[in-house]
Amino acid sequence: MKKWYYRLSLRRRLLLSFLLLAVSASALTGLVSYWIAYRSTEQEAAVSAQNTLNKSAQLLNERLKNAIVATSSMMLSDPFKTTMNDIYAASPGSYYQRLTELQIPLAQMKLTDMSVASVLISTPIGELFATSDLRTPSVRLENTLFGSRIPDMNQVMWVESHTDPLFMDRRQVITLVMKPITDVSVSGVYVLVNMKEEVLRSLVTDGLPGGARGYYLVSRTTGLPVMRLGEAGGLPDNPQLLQSLRENERGFLKLEADGKTNLANYARLDLAADWVMVSIQDQQLLLKNVNKIKTTSLLIMGVCTLAALLAANGMSGFLLKPLHRLQGMMRQVENNRLNVRFASKFDDEVTQVGHKFNRMLEQLETLIDEVKLAEGEKRRMEIKALQAQIDPHFLYNTLNAMIWKSVSSRNQEVTEMINSLSLLFKLGLNGGSELTTLEKELEHVRHYLNLQQQCYRGLFRYEIAVEDESLLELQVAKIILQPLAENAILHGFRELEGQGFIRISARRSGRFLLLELEDNGAGLDVRAVTAGMLQKEPAQKSYALKNVYGRLKLLHGEQADLAFSSDPFQSTKAVITIPIEGEASA
Repeated sequence: MKKWYYRLSLRRRLLLSFLLLAVSASALTGLVSYWIAYRSTEQEAAVSAQNTLNKSAQLLNERLKNAIVATSSMMLSDPFKTTMNDIYAASPGSYYQRLTELQIPLAQMKLTDMSVASVLISTPIGELFATSDLRTPSVRLENTLFGSRIPDMNQVMWVESHTDPLFMDRRQVITLVMKPITDVSVSGVYVLVNMKEEVLRSLVTDGLPGGARGYYLVSRTTGLPVMRLGEAGGLPDNPQLLQSLRENERGFLKLEADGKTNLANYARLDLAADWVMVSIQDQQLLLKNVNKIKTTSLLIMGVCTLAALLAANGMSGFLLKPLHRLQGMMRQVENNRLNVRFASKFDDEVTQVGHKFNRMLEQLETLIDEVKLAEGEKRRMEIKALQAQIDPHFLYNTLNAMIWKSVSSRNQEVTEMINSLSLLFKLGLNGGSELTTLEKELEHVRHYLNLQQQCYRGLFRYEIAVEDESLLELQVAKIILQPLAENAILHGFRELEGQGFIRISARRSGRFLLLELEDNGAGLDVRAVTAGMLQKEPAQKSYALKNVYGRLKLLHGEQADLAFSSDPFQSTKAVITIPIEGEASA
């Protein structure tokens, strides 16, 4: 990871930094906003659900209260009191009269409360009920589902939803069972009020969100349903919920089931202490607004990231523009353009580096000028030294030959040699210039060969050939052919039995001038001679060739060369290659 980061350009690192900063800030802001909205909405959803549940429980409480009040009012009526007195007096003969008298109070109860389906008064002298309700004769009260619970009841008992077994309409009802309110003490008297389940359910569920789905009315003791509201069946089997229902009158808690989180709210009914209303809602549905906030936050993060990328790209380009300009100038300096200078309107760190870069270029130009002057002086001194090394060597051989002829009284030959030597030195001096024309160089080697023929009569013969006379005006280093001719005479012809032959030629090859010197002497070890020329400290026998090779490189550049080939006693050749000035490279 580090290596990948280190390979990135400065601009890409800036882009990455801006992007990470923007994404981190957006993500942090989005997460905090989401967390605040989540907690706030969760609390509001719980409170809202609890308030809705409390209102529904209050409505049901009111209706149950109304049923108790209506029943109590009926018990305070004169027909009911008279009936209770007859029971107390054990006078069953007035049963039909009391049944007739009670029709008006019983009808008033049904008219007053539309949820009342039927009313049954169970007494020792017989059952009293509205004659409009058809009693099921085969079912006795003590044989009903709840009949066994009546002897142990308090003043009021509520019976959960069931199909009415006492009347033939077989309605789904909730039954209110009350003991009588009377001035006399009677036993075995119970008032049963059957209330229509659909009316009670409609009262509770109308206006609830989701059509009462997830709402339950259950027994807090068993968790079994008392009346179906929105869901068939009982509560989900959750011990934590049942424990909360038994211990608290109202509240809410979270339930985890099947990978989902539900919010459960509950409220106990005041008039039916064992009954509790419960709502269980999916938390995701309750917090759907939070999910919208999350989606919006993600969208904002994406937009911020894109904006940050565009802004970072533009900002990095603007900030790095002077640096890129400085980088471009450095590339120009690599191509030997030292006259470039950095300039900027800003006064920042990059500008300070650019000014130091300018000072470095100025110092570099000064240093290069000094090096050029020193190098030029060095080259002139080297050429002088090389020339001084060649001249004494040749002069020694020539004077030695002249002394020998003088001793032999061959004065005419000595005079000719002195004349040739004079012209040889004149051409060699060349007015102090290190370059001469090809014509003068060939004249110089001709005088040298004439002198050597005087020294070594009959040893060799020579010829000089020029391919094109226009070549005679070309500039060449002076005294480059004479050392080659000297090497052929002194070393090539030493073991030659017959007469030696030297041929010097000049010709053009492309943009190069080729000077060739060929002899039929004993030849040479090409590899050893070439190695000797290239050594910094050559052997004594390679000294003259080393001097020629060095002057060619100094005066004509690296393209100049001196090469050899050898076939002993057949053809030994030295080839000088000189680039012709003023002609483009092929």
